Parts: sequence; structure tokens; C-alpha cells
Amino acid sequence: MSTGEEENSWKKLDDATVETVLARLRTIDIIRCKLVCKRWKSIIISPTFQNASNQLFERGPWFLMFSSTIAPYSFSTGSSGGVVYDMEVLGWRKINLPIPTTFINPKTTIVSSAGLMCFRSEFNHLIVCNPLTGSKHWLPWLGTPWNIRGIAMHVSSGSNYKVFVAFMTRGNLRMKVFSSSEKKAAWRELPLPLMNKLTVDEIASWPIERIGIVSYWNRYNLNPIKGIGGVTTIGNEGQILVHFLTLIGTLVCFDTKNGTIFMSPRFTAPGTGTNYKAIDLVECGGRVFVVVLLPKTLSVYAKLSVWEFDYEATKWKHIATIHPNPPDNFHFNKTDDINCAGYGNYIMICLNIFSCYGNKVVMYNIKKNTCVLLPRCYGIKDCHRVVWPCSFKPDTEAKI
Repeated sequence: MSTGEEENSWKKLDDATVETVLARLRTIDIIRCKLVCKRWKSIIISPTFQNASNQLFERGPWFLMFSSTIAPYSFSTGSSGGVVYDMEVLGWRKINLPIPTTFINPKTTIVSSAGLMCFRSEFNHLIVCNPLTGSKHWLPWLGTPWNIRGIAMHVSSGSNYKVFVAFMTRGNLRMKVFSSSEKKAAWRELPLPLMNKLTVDEIASWPIERIGIVSYWNRYNLNPIKGIGGVTTIGNEGQILVHFLTLIGTLVCFDTKNGTIFMSPRFTAPGTGTNYKAIDLVECGGRVFVVVLLPKTLSVYAKLSVWEFDYEATKWKHIATIHPNPPDNFHFNKTDDINCAGYGNYIMICLNIFSCYGNKVVMYNIKKNTCVLLPRCYGIKDCHRVVWPCSFKPDTEAKI
């Protein structure tokens, strides 16, 4: 069949049929189809297309990679230029996402929820954007930029979003929230009770920086604060719970409805008292986990494990030990820091080695308890980077 005959065949199909055909495509292909012709673009952006697309095809998340090249006399940082791991095809994709890369630097905080992301610029502005469409919104000036201790984001089913900012005044933790659903959208402070003065160790653990990157980057006076991102879940009463992980391994939970703050005991491997080498916080399927890299001992290789805090028993509970396929004990032993992102049943874990500026990435399925070592997200010549992921579900309908 000639090209002309193919075009005539498509023209004979009504919009409903074309919509059904296009809705079965993967997300990345749907984006490309918008460029085919005006008719296809109008169909794809129609109100009925998104519902049909989600019903006919199970949409998977994307893990967008960010990276920094660290060397004594050379430092550069930024997004990958459009490298995502697409869970629909289980592979890396190069795509130029219209995100505010101007603001990506070592001091940038990136948090996400559903199809939206929130960036903190080097000048302490917060920008919410849809990384797929490029639409963005600058939030009003926060008013407490230098006391920020944590940022988290929650997107409800109606595409309304809330951004939560934890900050400290006179040794007390406070929280402000920005809600897009309010008519006069502005920051308001949650009525949290004043806490007792925090200890010196607890104050030192905020901002919530990651140990390895902080200790290494501080050698060059870079002092990043990329690790203050938190996650949100829904509580038993339907309220939003905001979770942060401190530098010393304490889980902090803000109950935004009841106005309470809970701080867990510091994480140590139960039964051994062993401290961790690196730790990170993720949310998967409405549950909050910490991914922990335990250090190598005389008889045991360094290992990755997943833990969850049991609020009823008030103790840390071991969920799983991660065994990548193929195994890589050497890289585990050399790893200085881990950076993670979760979505659904999946946790992406980036293993970074500062001594050789190298990295490896694994994908863990917490439901099936399986872990796969992924191919390099960059070329071999561009592997000397520290990398960290941010997960989101590509959604053209996610409104700002």
C-alpha cells in the first residue's frame, strides 16, 4: 500500500476510531503522534482521550535522571538533557522534557507527586510544573527561605496540588502549605503545637541532607541541599501525612489535619546496633520506606535493604534485602551514597561512588521482591557522574 493510500485510509476513519487506536499506544508514542497532524493533536488533547487511554493501557511511571559531574577542578550539574527510564517499555528513553533546567544546580530541591514536579531554585523560589507539557506556576514568595528544612508535594485525584514546607524558628518545627484549590491561593501556616526545644543533634540533622554527598561536596565548599525532599501519604482519617528523613536517620511525620508531629527513633539495624552507610526515603503504593545501605563487615558484604517504621510497635521493621541481578558486591562495597525514587511497586536506586565518580542504577520491585541492574543511562564516556532520580507519571492532563 502506498503512502497516499495509507493517508486516505486514516482519513476515512472517524475521530472515535482514531482515538481508540491512538489510546492503545505507549505514552512516548502518543507524544510523538501529536506532531503528525492537527487532527491527531486535537484528538489527543480532547477530554475523552485521557480516560480512554488510561482504560485501554496501564500507564507506567517515568524516572527522570539528574546528574552532577564532580571533580576537584571541574564541576557541572544539571538534568540529563532528557534521559528517563520508561516503565512501559522497561528501557531508557532520550526525550527533551520542557522542565525549568535553568534552575537545576547542586542546591536544587526536586519533589514530585503524580504528574507534577516542584523545583526550588537557587534563589529560593518554588516552581510547580508539568514536566511533560512544560506548563509551570511560580508560587508566591514563602517568606522564610533560609529556615527551610523540608519540602513535599501532594497531588489529589482532581489535579489539585498542595506544597508543604517545613521550617524551623527558635528551635521549633513549623509547616506552611500552599493549596492550588483555594480561591486566593497563598501560603498559610498549619496550626502545629510548639515542640520542646530540639537537641543539638536533632537541629544538626536538619536540613535533611544525604550523608555521602554532603561530606564529599563540602570539600569543595559546594554545600548542596538537594536532600530536603519529603513524601506524602494518606492517613486513616483521610488526612495528608508529610514525611521527612533527617540526617541522623530519624523519620519525621507531620499530620496536617490533627496538627501533630511524630519523630521516630533513629534508625539502626535491629539486633546489631549497626549504623548505616547511606539512607534514603521513598513512597511506594501509599507506604513509606527507607532504603538503607549497610556497611561491609569482616564477614558480610555491604548490602541494600528496605525498612518500614511500625507506628503501632514504634520500631523499625525489616521488609526485604535487595539482591541485584546480576550481583555486584564490589560496587556495593565501594558505594558512598544512594539516591532513590519510588512509584507504585518500584524503587529506583542510584549507587554512587565518589572516589571514581562512578554510578550504577538498579530497579527494585517491592511487590515481587526482584531487583535488576539497569544498563547505563548515559554513554560509557559520560559515566563519571553522581546521579539521582525523580519519579512521575507522565500525564498531559495534570493541570498547574
